[in-house]
Amino acid sequence: MNPSVVVAALVGLVVLTLIGMVANWIPQPRWLPRQLLPYVLALLIVAAVLLGLGTPPARVAAADVTIVTPPAGAVVRERPTAFMGSIEGSLANEHALWGVIRAEGEDLFHPMDEECTVTGPSWICPPLYIGLEEGGDEGQRFEIRLIDADPATVRTLETYALRDKSGPDAYRGIELPASAQTLVVQTVVRGAPPGPDGSGGG
Repeated sequence: MNPSVVVAALVGLVVLTLIGMVANWIPQPRWLPRQLLPYVLALLIVAAVLLGLGTPPARVAAADVTIVTPPAGAVVRERPTAFMGSIEGSLANEHALWGVIRAEGEDLFHPMDEECTVTGPSWICPPLYIGLEEGGDEGQRFEIRLIDADPATVRTLETYALRDKSGPDAYRGIELPASAQTLVVQTVVRGAPPGPDGSGGG
């Protein structure tokens, strides 16, 4: 249970007890002078209000998101991969659905250049290479993550999308802001490039 909820409940119980003493519903202990009851009661009410203001509401995902393409465990090829799936519920106002990718074992994420488009019960994201465009990472596992991006996270992702992509660290990746809420995670595997006749790539 949330500790703040427990503290708030205890403060409320004490406040009710003091109200009972003031109204003579509950016997007053001898060690507590009656003339102090209103002041103690006022202090506890102020403390309860401040506790409520200082406790941020827990973030609860309003949307249930599923990745349909690519499916879990799929082998992805040396070409842009399409991302699409289903969504139940809705995101908060000014929030966006955004896709990010990272190689298994890495800390930094590689966001898609644009937010995903939600249409009714479906969503679709811009196609993106999973892994290196030039290959060389066959067998590497990659994590696809769909996030609920609040306005601050959206600004971070948009800034990264508009970065200078010519430098040596252009594709280094970024850390996700703490306010980004993960909705679904799925893992895929980078396949080998196709042979000269178009076969292979598994």
